[in-house]
Amino acid sequence: MLPICASFQGTARYLLGGDYPRLEPAESHPGPARAALATGPDGSTVALEPDGTLTARHSDGTLRWTRKLEGELHPPLVDAEGNAYLAAREGRVVSLDPEGNPRWEREVRGRLSDPPILAGNHTLGLISRHEIGLIVNLDSRSGVSRFERPLMGQVIIRGPLGGGPEGNLYFFNGNDHVLHCYEPDGKSPWRYPVGDYLGKLATSPEGTVFVPRMFGDVLALDPKSGKKLWSHRPGSVTPQINPEGVVRSGETVLRLDADGQPVWSRRLPEKLETPPVSDASGATFLASESTVYALTTEAGQPQASFRPGSGLAPPLALEEGALVADESGNLHRLTLTPSCLAETPSARVVSEGERVLVGGVALPRRKA
Repeated sequence: MLPICASFQGTARYLLGGDYPRLEPAESHPGPARAALATGPDGSTVALEPDGTLTARHSDGTLRWTRKLEGELHPPLVDAEGNAYLAAREGRVVSLDPEGNPRWEREVRGRLSDPPILAGNHTLGLISRHEIGLIVNLDSRSGVSRFERPLMGQVIIRGPLGGGPEGNLYFFNGNDHVLHCYEPDGKSPWRYPVGDYLGKLATSPEGTVFVPRMFGDVLALDPKSGKKLWSHRPGSVTPQINPEGVVRSGETVLRLDADGQPVWSRRLPEKLETPPVSDASGATFLASESTVYALTTEAGQPQASFRPGSGLAPPLALEEGALVADESGNLHRLTLTPSCLAETPSARVVSEGERVLVGGVALPRRKA
């Protein structure tokens, strides 16, 4: 086990040793209970309460702005610039700037029964239940529609809608069990038969499409051709995968390389409930019902655990660390701080330019 310093809220630091030492945060920020939460890369948050109240806070928890929105709203989205996006089920989409000022508002034909997604190339993707259905691509900067494509036949869309860094949109047609791809210009270059049920899609920074399937395997598809690149079955339950290739399957966490081969695999002490999230500094976070676990992304080394209580929301990735909301709405920021790593006789971590030396093994430093 590598000793490491962990920092909550960027203040208190603890020198750790042993498997998953338990930590208490130096401080926590109060937040609304039962709120749908989104976060910017700097740790600022936007929370949507059940009554339509939208509250934005700085990374230190201080109030930034608040607004009241009408309609039955999906959870908010926040982009890399801090702009927020809200979609109402009745077919209305609103964007607010980082200060809470309206950027644009657009009506979409039909009912938005599925949450929208943000993809590359300033893409906001939606599925509208208009007659037989529409897949909609909006320019996230202006709200202007790039295209609307009717979904042919009596399509059963089970989702999830997913997006890639190049602006591709993906959706699953539950009628013919096919994953469809739409490029930013509205063309559909390929579709792939994937089976009866999918977990949440993910795409790698290079655009590879990760498809978790019902019977336990992960399928990787080429974003340009739809060609199958590889598949890997980590277990018998529907897995969850993130863009860095970290997979959760039951109590097991593993990382797959570009060829679908396991780099490392680790079994955690209890059943996990959330998908893995990885930050740009090399930490991965997952949660059970009551505990958040942190591991190194490159090597899968256990680092720390945090137990704020039951009813945890899924951790949200930041540029450095993760944000976790407990059942009462309190927000906890967890950051693993590699600069505090201590040397031991058996393992050491030394930063050397573009590479990190972990226990004598040189690993490439992950770019932010």
